[in-house]
Amino acid sequence: MQPLIWLNHGQEAPDEITKRLICYEREAKSAGMHWPRYTPLVCEKIAHVVGDPVSWAKALIEEDADGDLVYPFMARALATNGQHSINLLETCMKKPDLRSTMIPLVLSTSAVPDTLVKGSINVLDKSLSKLVEFTCRSTKIPEDRVVQLLLHKDPAVACAAAIGEWYNNPEGILDKSHKRLWRAAIINFSDIGYSSKELFESDPSLACDWLEMRIKADSEYIYRLEDECKLAINLIGIDCRRRLLAQIPGDFYCEDIIKLLVQNNQELFGDLLSNKRLRKFHLVPLQGHPDKHWVEKALMALDAGYAPKDVLEATYGYGTSWGWGGKESDMLAEWHRSFEWLLSHEDPRIQRIGQLGHKRAQARLRHALEREKQEAIYGLG
Repeated sequence: MQPLIWLNHGQEAPDEITKRLICYEREAKSAGMHWPRYTPLVCEKIAHVVGDPVSWAKALIEEDADGDLVYPFMARALATNGQHSINLLETCMKKPDLRSTMIPLVLSTSAVPDTLVKGSINVLDKSLSKLVEFTCRSTKIPEDRVVQLLLHKDPAVACAAAIGEWYNNPEGILDKSHKRLWRAAIINFSDIGYSSKELFESDPSLACDWLEMRIKADSEYIYRLEDECKLAINLIGIDCRRRLLAQIPGDFYCEDIIKLLVQNNQELFGDLLSNKRLRKFHLVPLQGHPDKHWVEKALMALDAGYAPKDVLEATYGYGTSWGWGGKESDMLAEWHRSFEWLLSHEDPRIQRIGQLGHKRAQARLRHALEREKQEAIYGLG
């Protein structure tokens, strides 16, 4: 049913209708009725037909209306009313409650003066980065303003603009004159989030450069970016992984990144073993259950001077906290089997690792089975 306010919009003054509209809003909120909320849609419909949208916007602003109610009138005013609407837009930007709603209009409307655009861009911060991304993604923004966003002092804002521009025109973004700025905005921000998959898959070299910056600038917090790092590493080539491995500092502590970089590549494992600065990480790629690839790396570590006992300890992981699902005995039985097949290997050093590991896993398995038996009889505790 069409609201009465819509039916009478042509017969009543804007201030009378807006007062009633805001009264309806407040009454609904006080009654706990937050959804569905049709007042923004009502305002949008009215804004399309009124002759003086500036008067309607002023009336709503005087009533302290929410920004989404003022927005459709301001959008229409900017398209039709020239300087009067610009002055009102400046007023809106001075009001914290309206500022975020008006920023998309400031960025996308070519008639807005440069001083207002620059001032609006300067107030952007990380809390408004999603708004920036949405605006760049859904609206055509003049290129000089895109450049200002890409150069923003807050990396979150610059990256949001870059992501929004890419989604707006994923094919053409690399042909634009601000390609270098766009790329830098992506690389300089760590938490790309859900966009990282599509961005990195479209350009693996971007993934490589992004990882390089994380190692240089965010090594202390890189563990928080495990998913993005794993995705990026799986997309880059051997040359890039070698370059990144060589740049890891000696005080780096995120072993998972080193494991991902090396994986089962013997050349990269050889590079790691020959890097004295990263000595404490030499055997990190050996963590996990022994298999064919593990044996290849274990032989390389033994040839480099490491003892069978060192390799065994690395297999379990130095100081690693274990976690598993199900019975502990099932988990330990898998370790027991992993070492058992090493006993028949042709290299005596691998056999020795198998003996040490098999003995340790067997003892732990026996203890776990006994404890589980007691728990089954007497319960936990």
